[in-house]
Amino acid sequence: MAGTGSGDPSTELRLTPGLLVLALLVGVLAGAGAVAFTYLIALVHNLSFYGRLSWHWSNTRFGPPSPWGWGIVLVPALGALLVGRVIGRSEPAAVGGGVTEVLEEIFGHQSRIRPRLAFWRPLATAITLGTGGSAGDEGPAMQFGAAMASVLGRRADFSQHRTLLMACGSGAGIGAMFHAPIGAWLLVLELLLWPWRLRAALVTLMAVAAGSWCAASLDGSAFLLVSPHTPLASWPHWVPIALLVGALAGATALLFIHSIAWVERLIRALTPRAWQGHVLAMLLLGVILITTYHWSGHYYLVAGSYAGSSALLQGQIHGVVLLCTLLILKIAATALTLGSGGSGGIFSPALFVGAALGSLVATLVQILDPSLHLGALASLCAMAGLIAATSGG
Repeated sequence: MAGTGSGDPSTELRLTPGLLVLALLVGVLAGAGAVAFTYLIALVHNLSFYGRLSWHWSNTRFGPPSPWGWGIVLVPALGALLVGRVIGRSEPAAVGGGVTEVLEEIFGHQSRIRPRLAFWRPLATAITLGTGGSAGDEGPAMQFGAAMASVLGRRADFSQHRTLLMACGSGAGIGAMFHAPIGAWLLVLELLLWPWRLRAALVTLMAVAAGSWCAASLDGSAFLLVSPHTPLASWPHWVPIALLVGALAGATALLFIHSIAWVERLIRALTPRAWQGHVLAMLLLGVILITTYHWSGHYYLVAGSYAGSSALLQGQIHGVVLLCTLLILKIAATALTLGSGGSGGIFSPALFVGAALGSLVATLVQILDPSLHLGALASLCAMAGLIAATSGG
């Protein structure tokens, strides 16, 4: 989307002390904002699901059953009412949209972003995810970092480098959210600063590292997903299996993306007002959540489903039927959430869908040939394929 991070692509970037300090400051603010955002999601989730006032929610572990019982069906609909009726009327740009849409908002208008979106979108996403919506939390973290960069860049008279600074803020936000600075840095380089130059890449790396350091200092450095033991297989069967997993991941990504568009068109055709369609869709999502819980014993589909992704990587979820059901329901839940007007990203749900797809392929291959143990490596390949196909990076 962007050129080189400066106003004129033909101009070589000068690494002045002021620019370096500003990039570090943007990274630190983005990291602190990501931590505050996670606390806000936890507050909403604890209030809506358990009726308690608490800032702590470990979304890397499955939560206990809600005391509301079947009344949990209404919780996502109440969150949709707040997002669609209240926030949507105050700031329409704060609802809907994943990472791709957020990047278009940031870099499609001369690298300018309204500062008020840095408040409204995290609030809308926190309500969507905290009340049971199926979406990711990476979009608002990126947008908050970019908004801080936009404001600070104008005030410090670095407007000619606003694209670079906003890339720094975006990368720092997603790096702090996932505690993955290297992955966030590479993603930003490919999506925002391609073709990139060495100096712009170094400045961005500094900001992303500062954001991740700030988040780790404030909230610890625990990873959102487990790191499974995946020894590199040396046998030749992996070449066709990797190609098969990649092709299936690409086809699943297309289904994933188009399902959101299908829900969006269906909502427009059925309801005269957008917020009404959002409430109805989230009411249906509530039914899916409670039904899945009583069938499987866990809230697999809530928010980014990090606990479910970790369980899949560790091989704790078995059975063709269960894996197929979770894969299909996660796609449906995310489509209902984002297609109807909820706020969040597609990045985290794609990780869960990829992990389920890889586990399904591994299970089917082992049924056909019990000597082939693909394990978590198939899930990692499918997760990478889903992320590459859905983000275009």
